[in-house]
Amino acid sequence: MVNPQRGKSSRDKHAGRFLVSLAAILVLLFAGATRARNRLWSDDLALWQGVAAKSPGKVRPHYGLARAYHTRGRLDEAIREYQAALSIDPLYDKALNNLGSIYGKQDRFDEAIGLFQAVLARTPDDATAHANLGSVYVKQGRFNEAVKEFRQALSADADSTAAHYGLGNAYQEQGRIEDAVREYQTVIQIDPSHADALINLGMLYGSRGWWTEAVRSLQAAIRSRPDAYEAYNNLGIVYAQQRNYDAAIDLFQQALIYSPQNAAIHYNIGIAYQNEGRSDDALREFQAALRLDPGHEGARRGLERLSRGGAGGPGH
Repeated sequence: MVNPQRGKSSRDKHAGRFLVSLAAILVLLFAGATRARNRLWSDDLALWQGVAAKSPGKVRPHYGLARAYHTRGRLDEAIREYQAALSIDPLYDKALNNLGSIYGKQDRFDEAIGLFQAVLARTPDDATAHANLGSVYVKQGRFNEAVKEFRQALSADADSTAAHYGLGNAYQEQGRIEDAVREYQTVIQIDPSHADALINLGMLYGSRGWWTEAVRSLQAAIRSRPDAYEAYNNLGIVYAQQRNYDAAIDLFQQALIYSPQNAAIHYNIGIAYQNEGRSDDALREFQAALRLDPGHEGARRGLERLSRGGAGGPGH
């Protein structure tokens, strides 16, 4: 049997054999918005735009507007407003943390680290800054330093889901799987709807052959975040590993709805088709994967196997 690919973004330099969702999640001070708050998003942007226009010399309007842009993924505008807030009050920790979180996601690591360290120089027990700094270190592959930062965050706030989740990611990258499982489980105990922890925990269960636990965790992730393509993709992998290819294909196709330009998912569909002996369908999916990612070695090898007329032997 040829194995499906968990896949990794080209951004995830250190993702290696781990999950699509393993890239560390930087902590936003406005995370955890309720559905009621979400319904107000369309109103709060206009509100803060108006307030900032009327009070351009005050910190809070620029910060509120920055958060509104940040929540919507309008990062350039968010950066502009965080910087405006900091030009008025350079010591505004919330703006420093959130601006650093954007820089971290953009791989502007030195700038992000500088902002988080500026917060910690004044407030050494700021759990958010420690967790954010740890997340940047994970992305840089500095796992020992990341572990230290997450532990310091937990010393300040033992219930920080961001710190427990980040610590799980760091442990997973270090191969400390039991420790990673423990941290993800802790996250879910605190926040049962934490989709990223559920996704990672599901794949760790699957890697151990604990199929029932893996399915339960990944299905919970989908209920929590119905557009989480990683959850559909990883659940498809679990079913493919049990040779339930029809169910796997359905899940991979669902993942494509939410991530249509994802070469790894096309590759996974191709592998499932290949293992079912559906060569024409497999060919189509491998070709789609290569159109999206011309350097995709798995898809290239899949085409080579098809050209030799093979159904596919053990793969990687």
